[in-house]
Amino acid sequence: MKKVIVVLVLVLLSNAIYAQKKKPISATTSSVLAKADKLSVEYINNNLILFSIAKGAKKDSIFSRSIENNKKPLDCKIIAFKAKDTQLYHVSWSENTVSETKDKKEDKTQFHNEIWEVNSKTLALGNIQTSTKIKETIYLDKLKNASQTSEKIRNEGLVFSLTPTGDVVLKTKTQENKLTYDSTLKKYVELKKK
Repeated sequence: MKKVIVVLVLVLLSNAIYAQKKKPISATTSSVLAKADKLSVEYINNNLILFSIAKGAKKDSIFSRSIENNKKPLDCKIIAFKAKDTQLYHVSWSENTVSETKDKKEDKTQFHNEIWEVNSKTLALGNIQTSTKIKETIYLDKLKNASQTSEKIRNEGLVFSLTPTGDVVLKTKTQENKLTYDSTLKKYVELKKK
């Protein structure tokens, strides 16, 4: 009798395990973050992709960037402009990451700026600037009885700005670099002082 019950329980358990439905595979999700002229920036499977839409609605990818920590990029923009009679596109976005421990919190924002010459798929200039807001508890004695909160901002990299003439200024507190587009090299070079 016991053998029959054990066999019956095993049959019921195996039926329950095999009868579960398979979960459907999720399709790739795409979201358009910005558009300008014949370009669009899309977020697909943790990648930021710049597409050029040719005649006949055919998409051609210009670049792809993997996004850190699988977070959707913020403030994505495409700005069309001319520099030295060449059509260029400024693509910008930011990524935000927050890390927190018991005594410290870091809110890190990365600002990405890239200038593309789309016809030749050439990156003329790329820049990443990081700003981190740090809030930290500092203990004033060994037994951790007294503490104070310290807040500071740490900046890394150069701050990007685009002039109306198509030149670029990259600066920090102590230095400033002025760059101009060289159409033969298809990239930005340092502007020579007169």
